[in-house]
Amino acid sequence: LSSVVKIRTTLQQQQQTPQPHVAAAENQIHVHNPEECMNQLDGHVRHTWEELECIWDEVGLHSMEERSVQFGELIRGFELVCLEKIQVERNVRDQFQQSILTCRDEIQNLRAALCLPTDDAAS
Repeated sequence: LSSVVKIRTTLQQQQQTPQPHVAAAENQIHVHNPEECMNQLDGHVRHTWEELECIWDEVGLHSMEERSVQFGELIRGFELVCLEKIQVERNVRDQFQQSILTCRDEIQNLRAALCLPTDDAAS
């Protein structure tokens, strides 16, 4: 019985834990393939570059070297966001895999407690 309570508690906790890879519906952008992703990113990069060029012209930042440094910082920031997203998804994967292992162990314990054949005995 305590194993059943533990499983139920674990499942309830997992359901209550917000998943980092699920965004709020109003903020979601759906991308269905790499080409679509690249097109959207290309559009954002072009728009950002044009906006920055206008701002830099307005404030008198005429040095191509300084503009290059500023845009390089933007690219580095994007790279860091990408690396962070990869790490978040790896953590989610690891959490899922650990949850599966924990549930499998709990199932085996419940089978043993109920004197039911285990997966090993069934094969």
